[in-house]
Amino acid sequence: TYLKKAGLLDSPARATIVITEAGKKVVAENPEKIDSKYLEQFPSFVDFASASDPANGDDTVSTISKPTDLTPDDQLEDAYKQINASLASDLLSEVLKISPYTFEKLVVDLLSKMGYGTVAYGSHATVASGDDGIDGVIMEDKLYVANIGDSRLYIVNDDIKQITMDHSLVEELIRSGQLERNKGRNHPEKNIITRAMGSRDEAMPDFFELPIAAGDKILICSDGLSNMVEDDEIKDIIQDNPDLDDAVSSLISRANYYGGNDNISVVIVSI
Repeated sequence: TYLKKAGLLDSPARATIVITEAGKKVVAENPEKIDSKYLEQFPSFVDFASASDPANGDDTVSTISKPTDLTPDDQLEDAYKQINASLASDLLSEVLKISPYTFEKLVVDLLSKMGYGTVAYGSHATVASGDDGIDGVIMEDKLYVANIGDSRLYIVNDDIKQITMDHSLVEELIRSGQLERNKGRNHPEKNIITRAMGSRDEAMPDFFELPIAAGDKILICSDGLSNMVEDDEIKDIIQDNPDLDDAVSSLISRANYYGGNDNISVVIVSI
């Protein structure tokens, strides 16, 4: 691990170790020994060694052991923490190399192994996309939501409540006080989004955790619906149509009636 952190070795694939150009130079120099002190000449190793140093404000064990008066039990615990820290660092390095879709699948698989999503089709990765999107996981009596873009998630019961926040230029103008909310619906730059999946290497979603109860309906929709139909009218249509298929069809029909200026996607889940 230390040689990898110093940039002398690399692991391009599982169970594969290759020597880097820096490593070849060290071999050519043929040092008497390669220990932690020798590796301190490499900046990446210094960063690794100091990343968990208590002197830097981290209360975890320092990656590089220093002479101490620890008891044998303390030394074993110290060694255990060092192994865990090294493993976590290696794991993070590998995770950062994978694609966004593979990362999503990794998270879903991890949650499944932890016991979540045990119902039929309760754990799966969504299709890779370059658009915005919402992923939600229902567990017990809480809803966990991750959101990127300007698609929305609502909770509908006696009232309607928007849970997600649009990642759009118009929403930022409204939040900063530069635009009144009632003027945002028809703004000429309404479709400009500020975060989207697949548009760049990194995109940080918003996360929400909220309670849900029997009788609640979860509405997930694209801006093709929310831009055309007011929230109160959406609520009335859902309440007037107990059958979810009818509710979805009615919402799409109403958005088309008002112009249908964008793609209309609607999902309703009844709790």
